[in-house]
Amino acid sequence: MASVLLTSGTVHRTRSNVGGTPRPQRRCADAALVLAALLALAAPASDARADDPPGADESVPSERALEALVTEADRDASGDDDDESAADESAPEAPRPARPPDRAVPDYDGLPERGDDAGDVLLWTARVLTSPLYLVSEFVLRRPIGWALTELERHKVIEHLVSFFRFGPNNEITLMPTFLYEFGFQPSIGIYGSWDDFLFDHNHISIHGVYGGDDWLSGTIAERVEVADGSYIGARLLARERPDYVFGGIGPDATDGQRARYGAVRLEPVLWSSVRYWQSSDLQWELRYRSIEFQDRSWGDEPSVLERAMETGQEVPYGYLTGYEAVAAEITVDVDTRTPGAPPEGGARLAVHAGVHGAFGGLPELDRWVSWGGSGTLAADVLGGHRVIGITADAHLISPLGDSNVPFTELVELGGSRGLLPGYRAGDIQGFSAVGLLTHYQWPIWAFLDARLYFGTANAFGRHFEDFDVELLRLTFGLEIAPRFPVIDAPFTFNFGFATETFERGTDIDSFRIEIGARDAL
Repeated sequence: MASVLLTSGTVHRTRSNVGGTPRPQRRCADAALVLAALLALAAPASDARADDPPGADESVPSERALEALVTEADRDASGDDDDESAADESAPEAPRPARPPDRAVPDYDGLPERGDDAGDVLLWTARVLTSPLYLVSEFVLRRPIGWALTELERHKVIEHLVSFFRFGPNNEITLMPTFLYEFGFQPSIGIYGSWDDFLFDHNHISIHGVYGGDDWLSGTIAERVEVADGSYIGARLLARERPDYVFGGIGPDATDGQRARYGAVRLEPVLWSSVRYWQSSDLQWELRYRSIEFQDRSWGDEPSVLERAMETGQEVPYGYLTGYEAVAAEITVDVDTRTPGAPPEGGARLAVHAGVHGAFGGLPELDRWVSWGGSGTLAADVLGGHRVIGITADAHLISPLGDSNVPFTELVELGGSRGLLPGYRAGDIQGFSAVGLLTHYQWPIWAFLDARLYFGTANAFGRHFEDFDVELLRLTFGLEIAPRFPVIDAPFTFNFGFATETFERGTDIDSFRIEIGARDAL
């Protein structure tokens, strides 16, 4: 569209370009219009109006003539546009030129391209081998448990439970029920109470009472004071009577015969300290007194220790007939690069321990021995998302001094949640020395809970591994769920594990263990 403004004898022409850049025909029409206007300005005024003022400049053309000229030019331009539009619609669209090929990336450094190295191969090998672990952990455990916990939080069930079991001005008092079930043992229920900042700041006291029947009673009172960030000093007193302890045997062939049972009354006060000096590294020491009186009694369909000895001719373990008292002083130095209280992460850990012990009270003579050993762990988050694969090696020894002997309940314990063969029950296998290698895959399932799949091999042996043989090792595997807290009074645990016979005997499944509930106070 074109328009003309006539002011003071000057032609101002504007054009609205709605469709984009003016076409060549429009440019020609504009040029013709300008040329005609210039010619009109140069021509004499032949049809001036009668009311023009006298003395007006006669070089100014007639406005009517200019309007007529502009109208004619616009008509011509409009006709040209219509013809061009019709031609554009009928003419086929010209093909677009082909895009030139991409330029090759210059070789700036002149070095050969890096291929897969040993690290890449090992990484992918680890991912392929651990894919079943990922599928189980992700779709069988983490997602269902995460969904259940999310729903509980959404409906504020956890919040209501916490507010129900905790009270006080600052929620510093806790009172809650506990339970413990372990396959092959007598179940128990209990009550747990704790008080933060009791009497003074950073002082924590707790009491845990357990009842599993008239002959299954336990009470623990514990106190700890946080003297610095992550560093504690504490005391604990445990008194317990239980009817269902297990004695399997001593050494690599401990499970050859039938397991035996016994009862015991135990009293144990402890002083302890833990000083953190870097990351999860700490220095721990413990002073302990222990008094144990044994009760010869069967449990279920399993015989007592003396009944089995009479049936099979096996030797009665040292200290069983008399009971004993013992004192110990132990120290542990732990170097751990991982962050305390954080979700599972890669890193390294090296721990060594040593202790001196003495036993008396009913024994033929004063018995003395030294406990020592260590463990090392390497872990890496190769799968991402705090899914950590690690390997742990352990070696622990009991070395009697002189002609001393050691009560059987003071030997290296391989069963239970803290043993090298967690697929066995506590008491199934004991020895003067033990060695183990465990691979584990650990991942978070909640804000304060971690799960661990484990697979390993271990066994107990004589003094200083004197009868060690690879063929005498056993296998263990299973799943464990535990809280992430580094210090907690009644830690919840879940363990579902298996253990096998030795390689020499074909590694047949020899033990099944499931444990769920709250263990002893720390």
